[in-house]
Amino acid sequence: MLNFTSFRWKAIVLFIWISCSTDIFADNQFSDIDLLEDKIIGALVDPNVDVLPLIEGLKSFLPQREVLINGKVAYYTAEYYYYKENWAEAANFYVESLKYFTLLNDSSKIAAAYNNLGLVYSFQGDFDRSLDAYSQSLFIELNLNNQIGIAQCYQNMAIVFANGNQVERAIEFYSKAADIFEKEKDMVEVAAVNNNLGALYAELTLYDQAEAHYKKSISIYRSLNMERNEARVLCNIGSLMVRKQEFEHGSKLVERALLLMKSHGDGIGEASAYTLLGDLYHARKDYQQAIFLYGRGQRKAEELNLRDLQAKIAQSLYYSFKAMNQWQNALTAYEDYVRMRDLLLAENPDYNMGILNEDLEQKIGERDFLIQKAKTRERFFHGIIGFVSIAALLGFFIASNRRRRLKHQKDIEMMRKQLMRDRINPGFIINMLVPLREMLNSGETEQAVKHLDNVSELIRKMLEHSCEELIPLSREIDFLKSYFDLQSIRYNSKIEYRIESDLMKNADEVLVPSMLTQPFLEQAFSGEHFTGTMEHPSVNIAFMRRGNLLEVIIEDNGHDAAVYRCSRLEERHKAMRVTIATDSQSRSAFRKKQELFGALHTEERTSGNVKQGRRVRFSLPLLTN
Repeated sequence: MLNFTSFRWKAIVLFIWISCSTDIFADNQFSDIDLLEDKIIGALVDPNVDVLPLIEGLKSFLPQREVLINGKVAYYTAEYYYYKENWAEAANFYVESLKYFTLLNDSSKIAAAYNNLGLVYSFQGDFDRSLDAYSQSLFIELNLNNQIGIAQCYQNMAIVFANGNQVERAIEFYSKAADIFEKEKDMVEVAAVNNNLGALYAELTLYDQAEAHYKKSISIYRSLNMERNEARVLCNIGSLMVRKQEFEHGSKLVERALLLMKSHGDGIGEASAYTLLGDLYHARKDYQQAIFLYGRGQRKAEELNLRDLQAKIAQSLYYSFKAMNQWQNALTAYEDYVRMRDLLLAENPDYNMGILNEDLEQKIGERDFLIQKAKTRERFFHGIIGFVSIAALLGFFIASNRRRRLKHQKDIEMMRKQLMRDRINPGFIINMLVPLREMLNSGETEQAVKHLDNVSELIRKMLEHSCEELIPLSREIDFLKSYFDLQSIRYNSKIEYRIESDLMKNADEVLVPSMLTQPFLEQAFSGEHFTGTMEHPSVNIAFMRRGNLLEVIIEDNGHDAAVYRCSRLEERHKAMRVTIATDSQSRSAFRKKQELFGALHTEERTSGNVKQGRRVRFSLPLLTN
């Protein structure tokens, strides 16, 4: 599969933009340097122009900015060798440019050089140093908050992880990169990430997901007329067709991609395309043609020093020679594979490459000491990291849970206090005592004593109920009867009320929140919109079983339907729900059913177009003792 590295042209433009924004000369020679750099950029991507004399031309400005100019010369020389696919020379000059940029303390240039150095190391199969270079670049880009630079580092690191079969980390970093590129509307890089994700999902045999990413990638490249990049996606799609046993279609796509890569001088793509064609003919059991194509790919990989690809091709040659019973050639290919594999492992002791998980290792069962050492060290390292991470997460979880628990408990206590204040309402008690004065003033002593006894009894019930969260339904009904009798005396009007329930026979066993209807009744009796201007006020209360719910319905013949639609009643209902559901352990059944508390519903009662009054209803879990 072909993976895209970060877009090179953009990296150069970013480098020049940084140079223009940070290194302003005091004289007119700055504009001359700027023009020369523009020429160098154009020459780097034009194979018909010799760029080295232009780079040497920068040295004419040395007296003004010696460190800066030497850094630029080294950087552009590295770029020159990069485009020539001479990885060793490119790495040397990137390292040299870093020395000068470090003296200048120019974080942006250092980050760009490290990122490109990581690309070169990855092509050489030096994955430990590649990841280290990317990490250095990413650290700086994060400090600078350079979104594009951060995303490019994420993508390049994901490519290395994918090559090493570290799938989860690869997907994680690809996703991070894609999010940033899409936010920045960088469609070229969006296409590159989608191509890489397609290759990764194809390796996982998730063909539908792979095909979706490939289609998105190739659509973008075609709209931008980027043939070279389109060729790499075509090559990957062809490989996908081979995996799906669609050999004819796959062959055409890879061959077309190979022609495009040759025309654009894409050596890496060419080596990979030959290898994919070899896989195709091997799958079709045309082993002789497969060996020929593997050989073409091997020579190109050796020319470009793509050591990880050389190892994989040697492994593929082993399978083809073995299938043809050419045991001597198979043994030679196997020895080449082991030699290159051990060399890569020796240079990357902390990196578990994907080639360790190939079929060859499973069939032959060879586990030499170096592989065991690398795996043991990796498991030990991951174990320590996992232990530290789990310990940190556990500590964070415990601390967060404790803070949430304390806050929740504080909220519950506040709600309990609010419920207590609602239940023992001083205003309500004072209103109940007002008729007593009138009776005494009018000489109705016997009636006053009787009323005082009734008020005292009601207050006693209120105090008893206020100390309990749950009471039997029978006691709630008894409280309501006393409440209505006193209200009749208060308003000097006979209040008609009806209390009904289909649970009357079991009223002593059914538990309800204490005084649960009181706030709604007080709201109904407040103001003149109800009893003050009505000759025959009436209230109906029903407690009805609905499956495992107890539905509470309160109706009156008042005129203002909005009287029940107030925040105080909503808060009272919420407080009742939370405090009851989180009460003592004896209420565990109630806590399990706390989600069954229904919301408040208020509405007008009508008969045709004539208003009959108001209704409020809500439901709560049915609980018995």
